[in-house]
Amino acid sequence: MNQRRHEKSASLKLALAGAGLAAFARMTLLALALGSALAQAQQVTTLIQFTDVWKYDQSGLELGTAWRTNDYDDSAWPSGRGLLGFDDTPAAVVAYNQHAPINTPLIISSTVTTFYFRATFDFTGSTYGLSLVATNLVDDGCVIYLNGLRAGGVRALASYNATTFFGGPATEGQLDIITLTNLAALRTGRNLLAVEVHQQFNPSSDIMWGMRLMAIRQTPLAITNQPQGQTVVVGQPVTLSVGVSGGPAFYQWQRNGVNISNGTNATYSIPAPQLGSSADYRVIVANSISAVTSSVAIVTVVLDLTGPKLIAAIVANTAGGATFGSNTINVLFDEPMTVGLTGSGVRNSNNYTVTQLGTTNTVTILNVLYSAALGALLVVDEGDLDWVSGGDYVLTVNNVADLRGNVIAPDSHIGVAWRYSMDLITTDAIWDFHASAVFEPGVFDEHWFAADYAPSLWWAQAQGIFYGSPITTATCQALGTLRTQTGYQPEPTLYRTIFQWPAHWPPSGTLRATVAYDDAIVLYLDGKEIYRSNVGANGSPVGLASRADSAMNLCVTDLMLTVADVQPGVHCLAAAVPQVNVPTDSDSVFGLRMDAVAYFAPQLPEMPPPALDMTLPGTNAVRLAWTGGGFALESSTNLALAACRTLGARIF
Repeated sequence: MNQRRHEKSASLKLALAGAGLAAFARMTLLALALGSALAQAQQVTTLIQFTDVWKYDQSGLELGTAWRTNDYDDSAWPSGRGLLGFDDTPAAVVAYNQHAPINTPLIISSTVTTFYFRATFDFTGSTYGLSLVATNLVDDGCVIYLNGLRAGGVRALASYNATTFFGGPATEGQLDIITLTNLAALRTGRNLLAVEVHQQFNPSSDIMWGMRLMAIRQTPLAITNQPQGQTVVVGQPVTLSVGVSGGPAFYQWQRNGVNISNGTNATYSIPAPQLGSSADYRVIVANSISAVTSSVAIVTVVLDLTGPKLIAAIVANTAGGATFGSNTINVLFDEPMTVGLTGSGVRNSNNYTVTQLGTTNTVTILNVLYSAALGALLVVDEGDLDWVSGGDYVLTVNNVADLRGNVIAPDSHIGVAWRYSMDLITTDAIWDFHASAVFEPGVFDEHWFAADYAPSLWWAQAQGIFYGSPITTATCQALGTLRTQTGYQPEPTLYRTIFQWPAHWPPSGTLRATVAYDDAIVLYLDGKEIYRSNVGANGSPVGLASRADSAMNLCVTDLMLTVADVQPGVHCLAAAVPQVNVPTDSDSVFGLRMDAVAYFAPQLPEMPPPALDMTLPGTNAVRLAWTGGGFALESSTNLALAACRTLGARIF
């Protein structure tokens, strides 16, 4: 092309409602080609990689049709590894290198409109339930032949010759994904792909060709986990989910037997259900060879007649980007609260009591603030002698009400939690690191970030901070000095270390890290990505050709990462540090210090469940009473209502 294209974002939209099984199959193949989890259960075999060898002809001559056949003699053609092409635009080169390097340069000519490519692959097995998905990097358009028969194209015309122009991509380096047709031409054994790439106009400043070809075989579906019915109050979110084996799997949720337009995932959520949301829900799961229907999950939505509950009370909490003072207690409720000057207002300080555990000593509350996002904030008197840092306290709450006027149970109480931290990884911790991509490029195809990975001999071991020349001075003073020189490589450098999670620490909490990196970073905990910066989309794999989005040398302090279900024992933290793809870049940095942050509240004495007492103070009344705080009578199964009615009693 002789003009640069404005990049614009593109996304794959899966519209499943009302689609037939054939459409289900086509869309799941596209999802798999883009790495979507929607298509994870099918059997996938990669037949051609982006970096495989192709024969090519760049003469631009009209070759007719014989060159597309298996018997054609291409021994005089040169060969080279993908990607094959030329582009002198740095942004376009970066986009292509996200998938594969440009290994074989081609020559641009004002007289050449068409380039020809041939490659072979081996195939065995049946074509039942099979699709061939070609993920293409092509500039500008192409026609693809399988064993001599036209099997697909990208921006191709129905008829053409060697001088015909095809359309161009919207974005340089975009993936053009198609499902090949004419599978009847597929053979057991050696197969031929013949591709001709056409320019959009001449003279053109670029040409590119590369393909990843996958054989995707669908498998029968079965439901492993049925969606479960739920009873919720108005406004409380509902999430229904289904577990499925086999694949690919496409989903269509139904409400009372009618398709839900946006119910096309393994889970279906109702963010704020109303009374009218009560219904029977089920899901149909299908692919091109099977379909299964789940059992019915009954969702019942009822009015909220229950008072709010205490979730936590945290001293000097950090939430929503805010850091509260050491004389504050952040009170969290399970629902939004009524704000006002009335007795039930959440900002009324008379509704809160902070008591030293095991005593009657109370702490003076000066003020109460509230927002629905952050909860109530009690400001206590720091000069109060009963306020001791790290002390054991109990918060008791009365009278406050939710937005529907339901009042919290009398004398509801909760332990007051303080924030504690624990060192997990020090700056000078020992890390395994891999800076030898030139000798072991296959490491990126392994689960090097998993906890049970066994490093090869190409992994070394040393202390951070790690650096590659020509850096001589640490830019992250919070981490200290540079310690280990790894040398520079354009491919990502990989790091692994371990830490111990103690038994007394809660399984859910926050990791607080200080990280130095140049140019980008992806962090993994026990094989799961937990953070990335300056490189690709979240969850995208780090590969041999991964490059940073831009040149950076950053020191990030107080990086807060929320984690869940971290069990006591040894865990693995792994990092990939990609570099930017510019000729002037020749430095790299990685250093990290990490601790765990959690909140601990005192253990409160266990309260026995209240015993309901019913007396008849008169002939027309019944008195109900119970002992113990934190309980409210919402219903009872041991009231002799019939007897009360017989007596003409009035319950109050």
